[in-house]
Amino acid sequence: MSKDNILFKETLNEARQNATDIVSEAKFGLVGFLGNDLNPPVSESTFLLIALVLLTVGLWVMAYFFVYEVTTTKFSRSILKELSIALVSSLFMGYGSLFLLLSSGVSV
Repeated sequence: MSKDNILFKETLNEARQNATDIVSEAKFGLVGFLGNDLNPPVSESTFLLIALVLLTVGLWVMAYFFVYEVTTTKFSRSILKELSIALVSSLFMGYGSLFLLLSSGVSV
């Protein structure tokens, strides 16, 4: 074998080893931009509790919105109040749905 073939095989083996190191590192933890491990700010065991709290608050705000729409006349309604209630409700329901998916194991 020539020196070029030996050098090529050594380079190829090094590249394979580097690739397997990267894959195994990615399997066992999230690696940040500088190689630091990324830790989530919320423990995975609390995802279900957070989901239930957020969804409950969102449903209560949505119920308040429905009661507001039914009990006020069309002349006394405020579009700003309606939009703000709907925004708060949708934020709580959206994040509640996100945490519900995360607690069930769906990667989002």
